[in-house]
Amino acid sequence: MSQKLYRFWYHYNKPASLKRGRSVLTVHWKNKCILVDNIKCEVPTESHERKSQPRCIIRGYATDVVVIDDIAYIKK
Repeated sequence: MSQKLYRFWYHYNKPASLKRGRSVLTVHWKNKCILVDNIKCEVPTESHERKSQPRCIIRGYATDVVVIDDIAYIKK
């Protein structure tokens, strides 16, 4: 039985990066914005241009996103 795939996307978060003094990424998953320091992605992704900010995002489909120690693990 296959699990349902959900759309996720992530991008560089400049305001949060300036505030924390290091690079911060935002992962959007199931209507939540998750701030992380790193991403480990096990699924195919694609870039996508938007008309609003953030202009360029990376998106794909996953079954789960788990955050451990500020690292987002995006799983098949």
